[in-house]
Amino acid sequence: MTKKKKQEDAKREVAEQAIEDISSSKNKGQENESVVEESASLLESLVEENEKLKTLIEELKEENAKLKDVALRATADFYNYRQRVEREKEKLSALATEKTIKELLPILDNLDRALLANDNDDAEKIKSGIRIIRKQFMDVMCKLGLEPIESEGKDFDPSVHEALAAEEVEPELDGKVLEEYQKGFVLGGKVLRAAKVKVGKSTSTAEETKKDE
Repeated sequence: MTKKKKQEDAKREVAEQAIEDISSSKNKGQENESVVEESASLLESLVEENEKLKTLIEELKEENAKLKDVALRATADFYNYRQRVEREKEKLSALATEKTIKELLPILDNLDRALLANDNDDAEKIKSGIRIIRKQFMDVMCKLGLEPIESEGKDFDPSVHEALAAEEVEPELDGKVLEEYQKGFVLGGKVLRAAKVKVGKSTSTAEETKKDE
């Protein structure tokens, strides 16, 4: 191979290598452009998503503020309602007390009149006056819902009677209330005070009970 031929081959190889490098560089440039475009598109999506999140956060803040306002209003309304109820209760209690006192004042007046009675007044007359005052007092108490417990002659009932004493009696009077020491009362279906009583107890009934056992 001549020297000239070798030089031409060398030039050709250099040219082919240069063309190959240019082609490779162009392909790489296209790849880089594709990566840049993808990155730009992804960045744009992220920015858009971030804006959506910001909008959602603002909406949630507004909703939270509204809920707080509603909660504060509800708390204030409940507090005002409770205060109003308490005032009404106090007012009703005061009115009930006032009404009761007004009902009792005439009884106090009658007691004062009884104390002013002359010592020479007939004892029966004084007793009669006291009975009237007592009846007047019981009428007021009944208006307030107080009910006396019936005792004498009734069967002993431990739920309304308190036995302070027992007396031996005939069998037919066994378990009966013989005497009432202190009257008992019921208020609103509840025993306010049990009646203190004496109860009849039959010896023969007790002995029969022992025999049955």
